[in-house]
Amino acid sequence: MQHASLIQTPGRHLLAGTASLQRPQRCAFSVRSVAKMDRRVSQATPQPKVEECQTYLGEKYWRVQPFRNGQQADYRDPASRYTPPQICLKNLNHVALEAVDPLGLTDFYTRVLGFKSIKRPNLPFEGSWLEGAGLLVHIIAEDPSVPKKIHNWKEQYAEQPPASWYIRRANHLAFEVEDSDAMEERLVHFGIEYTKAVVPDVDVAQLFFFDPEG
Repeated sequence: MQHASLIQTPGRHLLAGTASLQRPQRCAFSVRSVAKMDRRVSQATPQPKVEECQTYLGEKYWRVQPFRNGQQADYRDPASRYTPPQICLKNLNHVALEAVDPLGLTDFYTRVLGFKSIKRPNLPFEGSWLEGAGLLVHIIAEDPSVPKKIHNWKEQYAEQPPASWYIRRANHLAFEVEDSDAMEERLVHFGIEYTKAVVPDVDVAQLFFFDPEG
C-alpha cells in the first residue's frame, strides 16, 4: 500500500516486527499524519458531477460540474492551490463568431477580408468554416434557445453610436497585413467605415472597423 511504503526503513517494517514501544507510536502518528494530509488533498480536489443532456436539435452533450466539499468549485478558491494536472497548449485551434445572420457574416469575411470557405461537418445549425491568415474562423448561427438580453450588437449601447465614436478598447480580432495603404483602399472599395490610429513608440498603424455583427 502507498501509506506503508512511506514509513518503511531498510530491513524493517515499522508496523510489524519487534521494534521498541516508542517506534510503533511514532509510526502510528506518521500514519495518521499521512492519512490526514491525503484527506486534505482529496477534499481540495474537485469531483466532477456528470450529466448527459440533449439540445433542442437532438445534439447529445455532457455537462460536467466540479464540486468541492458539496459546493460548486471555483478556480479562485484558495483550495485550488494544490498542484493541478499539467497541460501544454499546442496552438489556437479556431475562433468562433456567433451571428444573427451567418450567411451575411460569411460573405463579409470572404469578400472583404479574403477568407476561404472550407468543408464543414454536417452540423444541425447554420454556419460556415473559414480559413485565412493562418487562422480558422467558425461562424455559427445564434442559438435561439439561449435567453439573451441583447441580440443586436447596437442594443448594448445607451444611445445610437454617433459617427464620432472611437471604439478600440473592446473585444476584437487583429490581423496583420503587409500593406496598410492597400487595406485602406480595400475598405473604401467595399464601403467599410473605419478609424485609423498609430500606436505610440512603435510606429504601427491600426485600422478599426466593425463586421456586420459588430
